[in-house]
Parts: sequence; C-alpha cells; structure tokens
Amino acid sequence: YCDVAGEENVYVFSFPLLGNPIENGEKLHEFIQMVKEQRNTDKVNLAAVSMGGTVLASYLNYEQADYNDINCIINVVALLNGTDIIADFLTRGYEGFNLEDQFFFSEFLPRIFEEMDGSPALGYAVNILLRILPRKVLESVITAAADAAFGQLIVNSPQFWAMIPNDRYDVLAEKYLMDEEHAILKEKTDAFHEAQAALPQNLLTARDEYGVRVGYIAGYNLTY
Repeated sequence: YCDVAGEENVYVFSFPLLGNPIENGEKLHEFIQMVKEQRNTDKVNLAAVSMGGTVLASYLNYEQADYNDINCIINVVALLNGTDIIADFLTRGYEGFNLEDQFFFSEFLPRIFEEMDGSPALGYAVNILLRILPRKVLESVITAAADAAFGQLIVNSPQFWAMIPNDRYDVLAEKYLMDEEHAILKEKTDAFHEAQAALPQNLLTARDEYGVRVGYIAGYNLTY
C-alpha cells in the first residue's frame, strides 16, 4: 500500500492491547483529524486489521465521528464480532479450540505477556508447552492459565471483553461482572457491546448515506 499511496500518506494508529476500546475509538477520531490537517485532505481511508476491528466498531458509534471524514474502510481479517477463543476461556469450553493456530500461540500470547511484564519470554515458553502436551493435559493447562489470569488480565480488561462475540456477552457478563467490584468495568464493556451490536447498521449508514466504500479481506477456511 505504501508503494501505491506513498509512505508519507500512510499512518498507523496504535492502541494498547489492555486498554479501553471505547477510548480507543474516541482517540481514533482525534487521530483522523490530525491526519487530515497534516495531509491537507478532507477524507482518509481506514484499514482495520485484526483487533483494529474493535477500534472501528467503537469509532463508528462515537457521537462525534463524522462519516464524511471517511473515503474507504477495508477490514483486514478484522475482529468485528469477537472470537470464540476468548469466550471459551471464560466458559472452559475447548471443543473448537484450534491447537494449530500459529498466530494465537506464536504471536498473540507473547504480545500479551510482553505488555504485562515487558518480556515476551513467558509467552514463548507457553507456546512451546502447548505444542508438546497431550490434548487432555493441554486443556487443564489452559484452564489453570485462565484461572491465574482472571484477576489481573481477562476479567478486568475492557479490551478482552471487546473480543467476546456479541451473542455470548450477556451470559458471560451476568456470570463475571454483576458484582459491585466490577460495576465501573461493566459500564465500559456494556458501552462497547452496544457499539459492536450497532456496527452492521453503522457500516450500512456509512456506505448508503455517506458514500463510504466498505470492503473485507477475510480468513476463509482458517479456523481462527
């Protein structure tokens, strides 16, 4: 894309894996205004890559977002409606868990550990163990890892809740987020899942009322 558009016209919006997806959407709006000013243009193209799909969902539902700012949206294997992998961590259901998923084990886990403690080493160690353990042992390892991570990572991270499929959110929120301790967090996760539920209509509005072109590059025939 840099070869086509010119590297000076390509901007990367970075966001924390353990952050708040609603705030990420608001910050993307500010980022777009900065890009428009720097490049002296009225519109931008958005490429939502992987977890960038959660940022897109939040941004399109942000009340100050102006769809006139957008020329084109391309979703690149974007996480627009969560992934069952994260929901299965919370329900302990591993029937559909893909042990051959290169991204999840070799890239995603190390990134998470690196953001938590500054080093991806533990993530790579887990990656190796997951590949040599028998299936039944692996499930117990995953369950133990999930239990250990609940308090500081999965349950208390709005970004992880943004990775829950919308049709599974209410049941899991009822199980984990109804106590007073998680009241503020639930406000954030509810807000995102409202944006996630509104995403199909927001994309149609952008396309039909504002002339935004919308396209998808999807991972067909890939389990993840």
